[in-house]
Amino acid sequence: MAEKKPTIRLERPHIRYQASYMAAMDEFESSSEKSGWVYLGDREPHDTPVKDFGAFVARLLATEFEALPGFVKNTCYWAIAGEEVVGRIALRHETNDFLRKIGGQVGYLVRPSFRNRGVATEMLRQLLQMEQTREKGSVLITCDENNTASERTIRKNGGVFESLIENGSKPRKKRFWIDLYPDHPAHATEDSIRYLNSESAKADLNADVYWPKWTAPWWQMLLLHEMRLTDRIPPEVVQHFVSRLRAQLVPYFFAAEVPEGRHPQMDATCPCQLGNVVRFLSAAGVDVDQALPWARPWFLRYQMPDGGLSCDEEAYRSSPPASSIVATIAPLEAVLFSNRGPFTPAEEQFLDRGADCLIRRKLMLGCSVEHNAEERLDESDWLKLCFPRFYFYDVLRGLSFVLQWSEKRRMALPLGAIQDVVNALEKKFPDGRVRIERLAYEGVGTRFQSPDGKWTKKSEADFHPLLREVSKIGEVSPYLSLQWKEAKAKIAQLEREGWIK
Repeated sequence: MAEKKPTIRLERPHIRYQASYMAAMDEFESSSEKSGWVYLGDREPHDTPVKDFGAFVARLLATEFEALPGFVKNTCYWAIAGEEVVGRIALRHETNDFLRKIGGQVGYLVRPSFRNRGVATEMLRQLLQMEQTREKGSVLITCDENNTASERTIRKNGGVFESLIENGSKPRKKRFWIDLYPDHPAHATEDSIRYLNSESAKADLNADVYWPKWTAPWWQMLLLHEMRLTDRIPPEVVQHFVSRLRAQLVPYFFAAEVPEGRHPQMDATCPCQLGNVVRFLSAAGVDVDQALPWARPWFLRYQMPDGGLSCDEEAYRSSPPASSIVATIAPLEAVLFSNRGPFTPAEEQFLDRGADCLIRRKLMLGCSVEHNAEERLDESDWLKLCFPRFYFYDVLRGLSFVLQWSEKRRMALPLGAIQDVVNALEKKFPDGRVRIERLAYEGVGTRFQSPDGKWTKKSEADFHPLLREVSKIGEVSPYLSLQWKEAKAKIAQLEREGWIK
């Protein structure tokens, strides 16, 4: 008779489980499994918990905020049945090249005496239900090709097989994706991913890194990023995108700066374009400072005295310069959410001046300078939330930025600067289910390449199926709903900490 499945719960590591944890350690025979049970890295001695169990637990808990050498930040849980530790599972909050290809975003291990009793399946089920996991949109989980038990665990929790890849001299790895948004348009999503994984996508990037809207590889990658599916984007197309950016773009904005022989519109970049590119690349695990070493200084160079930027070269020549909130938001996000170390003093000033620009405008007021007076006509549109945003602006995007700026920079955020926006959103979405109110990308023109290879303009850009599927006016957007939920939680946190007054 099969042993009864234990009832388990996931708990953070604690010293009260020392005896059970150490008894489980004795059940593992191989050094690799002992190392996986300790979960502090291959170089960590297996007797670490024996020497000082309290210090061991503290280090394990600290990995949520500070990565150990060779590891990434992760949250570790122990599976508890009664008072026995029967398993270990961890959610990785960051990725690197190894994890994106081989390791995945979730790792788990079951105590030998509790195997084949459903522990791994239940651990994974509970982890996938947690808010910090669901915020990822989807997770990559891998297992050895011959590990049928682990494959069953993944498939029982909704894992969809993607590919089988080599792992050096070790067994090949099976890669599975688990979609955490039931509202994801699965077929259209997979179609976009297949396209990005094709030679056609590389050829299209060879033609241009940006055009045409909205069907080029760049726009499809940016859409998946906004859907929180950045990790689903094939790494090969991301690297090809980087190589093409390096080859095509010049590190200038003003036409007079562009070298002779280079196209001032197609080879130069603008704040909203570069801001979104840098933020996307950072999220995809690219070292932006190595790939585009000129990008970060570029943002600082083109910031206006009022803290904003503009994609209109003439706006820099007006008196005073006329910034655009649309052109400002993406560069600010790019610097704030970069994947590098501490900000430089110049970057801190850039972020603080930019945040002050948004705060003075209460997240929803257009430019007061006459040169950009037409921006004031967009104020009512900014109150209508849109998805995807691409380079467009709405008040939830602005709100999310200033909240995270306040938290990261430990800077005060005046309640009066965000109150009108918060009140408007609470009134429109009392149940927290945010509906799409605007398609900002409609009616936008594009450049496209004709059969003879020449680039020409047309009045309205084309669309691809996934774009249409995720942007239907009046429908609840799981992506906007989650962002609004995160914003409300951040407001409550900053109020408790005294940063919002």
